[in-house]
Amino acid sequence: MTNFSHIAHDDHGLTPGHVDLLQTEPGIASLPDGSFVLVVVPLPAHLDPLPCALYGPAAGDGPVANQGVTLETRGNRAGPSRLIDRPHRPARNMVVIGIRGGVCFTAYGSRAPAPSPMEPWDAERKNAQGKVSAEEVDHARAFWSVHALAR
Repeated sequence: MTNFSHIAHDDHGLTPGHVDLLQTEPGIASLPDGSFVLVVVPLPAHLDPLPCALYGPAAGDGPVANQGVTLETRGNRAGPSRLIDRPHRPARNMVVIGIRGGVCFTAYGSRAPAPSPMEPWDAERKNAQGKVSAEEVDHARAFWSVHALAR
């Protein structure tokens, strides 16, 4: 049995070894089918690092000031991301987001020990729908005020 039926957004440099890890990771496998998954999985030494686009305190950097940051909508997202002209860096963690027994929405590399919160525009949209709290919106705004993603 695998942890997920498929990976919806798999363009983050995942190799077959990374996919095997997320499909067999015991912490995810122990969850009941239908559980929401939002975890950071450390990569074992035999797997290559994954690219990480995150810059800011959670990734071991100083705060990312507004100078040099642009707000751009990535792909078909409904709002803009804080982007900077810096390279992706190697990461030894993989963030996995999905529904156990269903779709893995995405998996990507991160230098941070915990998943990043959703971006403010997404938190605000979900708050208006009653799906997240005002505290989660405040946390997203505070986090993304000092973090940015490599373009």
